[in-house]
Amino acid sequence: MGAEMHDASHLLPGTVVDHYQIVEILGEGGFGITYLVIDMRSGERAVLKEYFPKDVCFRQGDNTITPKKSEREIFARGLARFKEEATILARFHHPAIVKILGYFEANDTAYFIMEYEEGMDLAAYLKVHPSPLTQEEILSIMIPILEGLKEVHRHHYLHRDIKPANILLRNNNLPVLIDFGASKEAFDTTRHVTSMLTEGYAPLEQYSTDVKQQGPYTDIYAVAAVMYRMITGAVPPSAQTRSYAVLQGSEDPLVPLGYMQLSGFDGSFLYAIDRALLLKGRERPQSVQEFQHLLLGHPAAAFEPDCSVWSDMPKNTPAHTEVGMAMDSVNFFSYEGRTKRMPFLLHLVAAFLFIAGGLVLLVPTINRYTHKPSEIGVLLFLLAIVLSMWVFSAGVTKRSRDAGFSIALMIGLSLIPVVGLIVLLILLIVPSADENYDYQ
Repeated sequence: MGAEMHDASHLLPGTVVDHYQIVEILGEGGFGITYLVIDMRSGERAVLKEYFPKDVCFRQGDNTITPKKSEREIFARGLARFKEEATILARFHHPAIVKILGYFEANDTAYFIMEYEEGMDLAAYLKVHPSPLTQEEILSIMIPILEGLKEVHRHHYLHRDIKPANILLRNNNLPVLIDFGASKEAFDTTRHVTSMLTEGYAPLEQYSTDVKQQGPYTDIYAVAAVMYRMITGAVPPSAQTRSYAVLQGSEDPLVPLGYMQLSGFDGSFLYAIDRALLLKGRERPQSVQEFQHLLLGHPAAAFEPDCSVWSDMPKNTPAHTEVGMAMDSVNFFSYEGRTKRMPFLLHLVAAFLFIAGGLVLLVPTINRYTHKPSEIGVLLFLLAIVLSMWVFSAGVTKRSRDAGFSIALMIGLSLIPVVGLIVLLILLIVPSADENYDYQ
């Protein structure tokens, strides 16, 4: 009876696990506890993470962990994921990712030991410095984090719990990403989903028990939410609340940064964060590199920005004049502008090919002996038709702020090769008046 009364959610200071002595608790969540420890062999400080899913197990008086009878399978599944997490994290060698020093089992559970970093987590830092951070300050923190995240994604792994409390600012000002949430996957099909994520920083797909819906864009949403907090001082509304409001026909409660009267921020920087906070994963940047390009305003990125994020912005607001117009100004010469005028240019090429083909077909000096359409003319006609039809089908499905004009233009230009085809068929079917003429 007394053993179970010791059901403390943590190990007491002074407790020795393997050769590590507990100093204090650094953090406690639903799936594990993090301690500051002393390595009794070297005397160095380190961080010890213990697998302890408190909802499915309890701690005995001798510090062993016992799963509840009805939760043994869930406990075992989570323990396996915890071990896998330690193994995968040990592969990462990046200054922005916490370094794993070792893994061991004790007390009928598992532990892994991490390098101790002096510093303050971003959540605490933002409380101490309540004023919004500048763009330069935000980038100095988040670009290294994104570089580390790129390494994580390269190994086909996700963090799943990026938030200010999991970004540690070292005393040398270099940030590091801590507390990966992979072991939570084992509980996704049985536990309440909201206990496995952080409201405001988790995207909509994390509320689903189907982890296959998650991808790099899941972590990118969380990074953008952290940046939103750094700029506005407010945590974004939960993705579930936002989704419900949209489904009810109400406005999204998340106010885009582009709508705010913000000074000292580049338009591309604010746009990147707004886009990364879109509810649908497929509409966000699909990779860390793409998100970085957007943040830094690189026009040559291999993607097409979706300006519909700010399409409804009032034209007379400071946000539009300072930010929205910055995006509008790139319409013709930027990557976005080139992609939007590409259908028109391709139609011009198709029209030119039609004219060239028509000349080959109709100029008597070219086919003066037979007055039959030449193979070159036929080829040019067919090429013009295929090209124009392909561009038309692509253009109709392409979202654009001037979609009506674009579709009308494409329909009009697409009629050119159609008419050319009709003329071609007529010339092929109707025999030439001089086809029996003897030129000898």
